[in-house]
Amino acid sequence: MKHQAIIYVLIMIGNFSFAQTLGGTDQNIAPIYYNLGVMQANKDYRATFFKDIEGTPYIYKDFVPSEIEGIQSKMNLRYNAYDDVVEVEKAPGEIYTVSKDPAYGVIYMNYDRKKLRLITIDDKSNEKVLIYAFELMNNKTTALLRHDKIDFKEGKVAKTSFELNSKPRFTSINSTYLLEQKDKKIIEFPTSKSKLLALYPAHVNEIKSYLKENKIDLATESDMIRTTQFLSTL
Repeated sequence: MKHQAIIYVLIMIGNFSFAQTLGGTDQNIAPIYYNLGVMQANKDYRATFFKDIEGTPYIYKDFVPSEIEGIQSKMNLRYNAYDDVVEVEKAPGEIYTVSKDPAYGVIYMNYDRKKLRLITIDDKSNEKVLIYAFELMNNKTTALLRHDKIDFKEGKVAKTSFELNSKPRFTSINSTYLLEQKDKKIIEFPTSKSKLLALYPAHVNEIKSYLKENKIDLATESDMIRTTQFLSTL
């Protein structure tokens, strides 16, 4: 009996330690970790996948101590802008992703505490999808977000002696800016004056005056932030 009691205590200690790692002592929520090994994204996801590819799927390569809102413990995280996942380093060489669950929908990445949010948008097929976006501005009623995407290009084997082989590579970052409106619906930020005015038919003259007086370029991030701040006052 004593032997069984000792085993039981050890199991309970192990379970408690594992729960602490997962943030289970903070709240009763689903596991944070999601195994990279089960992911498919035009490839088999494995630890050696990136070694023969030029470039990087990361905007910031290093894991940094970061916080998931609602979880007390800090974790080593980094954002993978190719797969649109947040990777978590549970231990050296042991990497998972944070589950795409609204319970973990706000992450403070310690690249100057950048706020990364898991949001729902309509894709081109009008299907609801979850994506990550950095929050650039938020005054409680209106927000501007940026979704960063790093693309992947397959390598090519030369067909003739006049061509060169090319390695597979990650390409440049493409950013999509998103406007979260007062009703919390998230749409692509209108980068043309006509599209912006169409969103606010009751405030056409005010918006025209603001754009003209402030010489706003709706394709510039700093001006998008300023314009979002203005729109929140309408």
